[in-house]
Amino acid sequence: MSNIGRPVARPIQKQAEGQRPGVSSPSFEANFPTLWEFLAKQRDFGEIHKTGCLTLFIEGETLKVCLNDRPTRRSCFMSGKGLLEVLARCDRGLLEGSLTWTQKGYKRRRKA
Repeated sequence: MSNIGRPVARPIQKQAEGQRPGVSSPSFEANFPTLWEFLAKQRDFGEIHKTGCLTLFIEGETLKVCLNDRPTRRSCFMSGKGLLEVLARCDRGLLEGSLTWTQKGYKRRRKA
């Protein structure tokens, strides 16, 4: 019997005082420090305090990743054969500033 489409009951977990966010596990932070900062650190843009976001997609044997820089409304896409490979590429690209970002959303065409 498939689990797809079945509701999942998850207990609500409150963050204990002094506990770090889930993304900041010591091994994740140690292996991907720049990506960890991108995902965990809130950046101040006026009154908006947002973090980055990472979304994973699996298409056949390829893993695709979308990085969303929510404060600046930009996205970056990349793919690879494995999770560690793609996370390492994200981390290196953020560190070097070599990622190709696109502006989120679209502009409406002007009526002629």
